[in-house]
Amino acid sequence: MEEEFGEFARAFFASLKIGFSKQHPLYVRDRENPLDANRHLKVRFIIPDEFNVKVTAARVLTKWRTDSTSGHSFLEVTEVEQLQLDEKADPESGSCTVHAKAWTDKTRVEKKEQGEFPFWYEIAVGSTKLENEFLENESTRLGQKASWDAGEFSCEGNAAFYHMYAPAIEMARQLPQLGMFSDNSQTEKYTPKDLVYPTPPVAREPGNLFGNAVGWENEEDAL
Repeated sequence: MEEEFGEFARAFFASLKIGFSKQHPLYVRDRENPLDANRHLKVRFIIPDEFNVKVTAARVLTKWRTDSTSGHSFLEVTEVEQLQLDEKADPESGSCTVHAKAWTDKTRVEKKEQGEFPFWYEIAVGSTKLENEFLENESTRLGQKASWDAGEFSCEGNAAFYHMYAPAIEMARQLPQLGMFSDNSQTEKYTPKDLVYPTPPVAREPGNLFGNAVGWENEEDAL
């Protein structure tokens, strides 16, 4: 890893500069709170030509985490912001300077026609027990074996997996009642016969959340 990417990584971080953009965010919730405008970063870095690297995308990830009331699981929400790239080659220095910043109004209009937006959100449910177990991986050296074994964490009959899947399935079960349908503004581009809409999932009864696959008597213990 060091031999192949070390020199490039050091050159990248040596040139990296991060600041705040004065451009106002798109969303109403941000316009109501001027402080939220500081979330929009502008990034600059230099890529020497000798590495033969082409930058195709730059994104800002902002993560929030909250633990469950039971302490067995946690919810992690990731906001992903796509940045607009502006490149300027410098033949004299043999490098390319890349500026990444929030989308301009023109870019938003163009991207919206393609079904793209500057922000999207991802969620993940994790097990605090598994997280603590896997921390050992950070200090495990090449050739060493961790004290935990994958067989210990098989899905069936394992509390750690139950504490992840039970909240996640419950959240997915609530989705049909939340928000609104959005096809990323593609309806206006196609006639109705060209559109195929997915069939909404059917909500299941709480008692059928896991069926007989997992033998816990009280599902609420995991939520």
